[in-house]
Amino acid sequence: MKNLTVKAYAELIDKSEKTVYKMIKNETIDAFKQEGKYRVNVDKNLLKVIDRTQKALEEAKAVLASIESAAATPQPMVKPMKTAAKKPAPKQKPMKKSVKKMMVKKPPKKSTTKKR
Repeated sequence: MKNLTVKAYAELIDKSEKTVYKMIKNETIDAFKQEGKYRVNVDKNLLKVIDRTQKALEEAKAVLASIESAAATPQPMVKPMKTAAKKPAPKQKPMKKSVKKMMVKKPPKKSTTKKR
């Protein structure tokens, strides 16, 4: 059984010491006090990690199996939802000729008489 200080364990798992102390407080890792300082039991924690990994793997396999079985069974056709019919935009009234003339500016006429 290998026991490490919090600092050494933090370096081993590439975390901060503060994180390791939080892990001890939350009991996610096994630790004990020796001479007033915490020691982390690496072997027990390794077994915990292996156990958590195996459980996660089993859960993932179960999810995968349910996905595969769902894909193998034919699914009923789903009818598309009816959407509300869009109302056509109201037709615009044609412009009056006088309004059209105001909108189109004609260039001024050039005088054909010679200036003296």
